[in-house]
Amino acid sequence: MMNGKISANMNVDNNVFWGGNQVGVGWNMVMTSSFNNNFVGAVTPRNDLEAIGMATLDVMGGALFCSLTYPSPCPGLRITNNICAGTVQQAFTGPAHDCDKKNTNFFNNVAHSISGGFSGNGFIVYPDPSKPAHKECYEVSNNAAYKCADAGVFTNFPSKRVQMHSITVLDSNIGAGVNAPSGNENLEHSSHMYDSIFYGKTDSPDCPDRDKQCLYMEKSGIVTSI
Repeated sequence: MMNGKISANMNVDNNVFWGGNQVGVGWNMVMTSSFNNNFVGAVTPRNDLEAIGMATLDVMGGALFCSLTYPSPCPGLRITNNICAGTVQQAFTGPAHDCDKKNTNFFNNVAHSISGGFSGNGFIVYPDPSKPAHKECYEVSNNAAYKCADAGVFTNFPSKRVQMHSITVLDSNIGAGVNAPSGNENLEHSSHMYDSIFYGKTDSPDCPDRDKQCLYMEKSGIVTSI
């Protein structure tokens, strides 16, 4: 529905992106741009790939910011106050922020009702390639997700330390994945989670019609690297 590539100084505010295939909003190699107060929904797999059994290999999602060309840097992004719902594979991908600093680039977003493809994550957050310090530590915070078939918030990128806080996840298979893989378990790496809220089950049913729409999941609160 929207493809931004090799661009700068875009300001996308207060729009509805509804009913696309593969990717709803995709930005790649973009800088100093903002995406605020938007709704992205009803993004479905490409039918041609489903027919030949290759849909799970496709790159799909609701609002994907600089993940399809990662690790090409996209400095100066601001992604705030958006909702992404009813999309395949993942709702949002976007950059982390500096450790122990206020989140000013990717916050106050909500993902819900995400499934399909090979996952069903609300947020996939990666260390910002434009910031060398993120190889030492990066931070994920201040977003919320519910009704995700996989993790509400997930990160799994090489760094010595990852910090995650101030997130809320409800009714999802995994609350959060807080991983800092080093490639070698003997090298220094650590995961830190704090000041967050996880609800394994709420009054909103996973099975509105138990005979036709029911999906039972074994749920976990937090998954970390070792």
